[in-house]
Amino acid sequence: LDHVLRLIVVQCGTVELILDFDDDITGEPWIECDRLRLQQILLNLLSNAMKFTPNGSITLAVKIEKNLDVLAKFGKEIESSENFVVLFLSVKDTGIGIDPSKKKALFKPFSQLDAGSTRKYTGTGLGLTIAQNLVHRLSKERSKIEFTSEVNEGTTFFFHLPVNLIPPVLPVAQEEERKKHSLELLSKSIFVVFISSPEIRKFFTSEIRGVNTLLRRYTDSLNETSELLKSLREEYPKCNLLCFVDTGCGSEEIILDPFVESIKSTGVDLFLITHINQRNHYHSWFTSSDFPVNIITKPFYKDHIINSCAGAMQRRKNKSASLRKRSRDGIKPIPLLAPKKAANAEGAKE
Repeated sequence: LDHVLRLIVVQCGTVELILDFDDDITGEPWIECDRLRLQQILLNLLSNAMKFTPNGSITLAVKIEKNLDVLAKFGKEIESSENFVVLFLSVKDTGIGIDPSKKKALFKPFSQLDAGSTRKYTGTGLGLTIAQNLVHRLSKERSKIEFTSEVNEGTTFFFHLPVNLIPPVLPVAQEEERKKHSLELLSKSIFVVFISSPEIRKFFTSEIRGVNTLLRRYTDSLNETSELLKSLREEYPKCNLLCFVDTGCGSEEIILDPFVESIKSTGVDLFLITHINQRNHYHSWFTSSDFPVNIITKPFYKDHIINSCAGAMQRRKNKSASLRKRSRDGIKPIPLLAPKKAANAEGAKE
């Protein structure tokens, strides 16, 4: 799924792309299936959703099916293997929806929602047809892509996928070592999180579940976040304090500037969560700031959050250690350019 998100995210614009895992799916699950065909299905459904979603969000959800009527179609596999499960996968958007008169022809080859001479949406009309055929193959004809839709509210495409759970493939040693180091750096830290979207907050919480934090606090406004940070700093003066703010909460410069100013004294590590296409905007905004602000881009990939946080903390520690060493050695920083007053004074003496 990480690979699918990486391929699709650059096309999203400012639309939120959310990955929603079932609470019953724990750890890092591995499944046995045709990866390329599954990725093609999801890419086609996500591309279709983005085409008709000018703003809002698109959610890729993965859940374990528990409906007995659905599971009855896969009775033999369920009885023969304890590792067999049926996944329910869906792509939900908040786009324009589908006109009822177009629903019957949706999976026919070359069908278009706007097939007139003034077409607004491009495409061959084959994406859904190909995805439907692939679902038939992967499910051995026991599942198909279905959908629900309301005009001007959005559409949800969904299907079932029978799979076997398998032991995790051993991760690359370097990746595992990096994750271990990140978790060690973040251990006993305090996390303060301001993410207004329930879906993004849920996924963020899932991604940090392996961190042994001292405290986790969730807030509903920047003002509440600021006051909480000050209170926590007084109560825990020596703890690492990390704050996460989702810019999707409407956090523009005029709102963020006073917030950043209010928390400078807390010594917090601030992380702005922003869409990947807005990263440069926020990066250039804070480059000249005397207060370090870190950027975490959405959607979140595997271990992306903890590694980004640990990396920022490590850089801060390295900088502090370097400054302490320079102080012990009696080394003072030398400006590359002499101050204007000093330069003028030297010129006058000559």
